[in-house]
Amino acid sequence: MRMTEFFLAPLMRLTDSIQGADYYLQFIAVEGDARGDGIGTMLITEYERQAKAIGAKRLCLDVSTGNEVALRFYDRHGYRREWEWPRTRFLPKLSVRLMKPL
Repeated sequence: MRMTEFFLAPLMRLTDSIQGADYYLQFIAVEGDARGDGIGTMLITEYERQAKAIGAKRLCLDVSTGNEVALRFYDRHGYRREWEWPRTRFLPKLSVRLMKPL
């Protein structure tokens, strides 16, 4: 049981931190050679539309702290840092929760 808890801990961290009115986007990616063609913008715009349609108040997602390309992309689209994980000063930050009010 402890091994199951250990391996599921990252998933539980995500699900426990999603508020009721949030639309959580788990994964989005654009193939490297297709970047810069507007595909990411079309995708995020559609996800925002879907989130609004079901009454979500915010769209949230997590990004690896080392993924500077994604962090710049979301910054350009109005996403702001909500918090970083792990939430301790003793460990390096691995991911950033980004949020955009809808």
